[in-house]
Amino acid sequence: MGLRGKIEEVVRGILREIDLVKKNGMKDVLHLVDELRRGTVIALGDADVLTPSIADTVRARIAELIHQFEERVLVKMNEYQRRSFVRGIQLVDKSISAGNVRFAVPYLSQQTLEYLRNYNASLIKGISDLARERISQEITLGVLGQKPATDIIKAIGKNLDSPSVFGTISKRAETIYRTEIDRAHNLASQNRIKQIAPQLGDLMKEWRHGYVGIPRANHLVLHGKRVEATEKFHLVGIHGALYEVDGPQDAILPPEESINCRCVAIPVLRRFDHIRK
Repeated sequence: MGLRGKIEEVVRGILREIDLVKKNGMKDVLHLVDELRRGTVIALGDADVLTPSIADTVRARIAELIHQFEERVLVKMNEYQRRSFVRGIQLVDKSISAGNVRFAVPYLSQQTLEYLRNYNASLIKGISDLARERISQEITLGVLGQKPATDIIKAIGKNLDSPSVFGTISKRAETIYRTEIDRAHNLASQNRIKQIAPQLGDLMKEWRHGYVGIPRANHLVLHGKRVEATEKFHLVGIHGALYEVDGPQDAILPPEESINCRCVAIPVLRRFDHIRK
């Protein structure tokens, strides 16, 4: 294996580690969603008849379960996002070092990670608010006599795969988790590349499409595109707007360009262009 092949193998190895972080964290997050679902079903099952006073008691119990869920999911999200952030730094450091290139920079500032953690809190609150609203609607139908308890529990969801309240919540949680874990390593890599750039005059970055799921054609067209380390990629959005971005999931991109995006930007050095893989 030549030098470029060795560098590429390092890149692929780090990307596999990132995928493992996403996989393990997803299992933990969906387990917490399912715990909330089971707790909700139990709280509803304990009420034989949903009178207004009993419904208030059930709502209070479920509100406490949702609060606990929110706190526990935030801890998990923050931890796995930190791991992804570290892998994003390693993607840059190890791929450059694999080419026997030396550089010396301090550890990347945690300010970006703190920003992501604050953003996580608002996203998770959105999931909790959705759960609270949808469950409350079902309870209200029970109080009004429009739904028996068995139908309410069915609407809440017998599992996370059913077309139900928790089927919707689990899909929302999955999308948010995957997107924000990918955002963490992408922002870490982009900031690390800019941090190293003054020391390596031939440092560039290359957009790589993830080739997962249904590709965005406007992201796919950037696959293999290279720009200088401190320059911007030009991404034409799906609605025609032009975005000048540091890389995938740049903070200026709207949700339709970031959600479920698996693209990455990797560091490349011009000095190796003439070397065969």
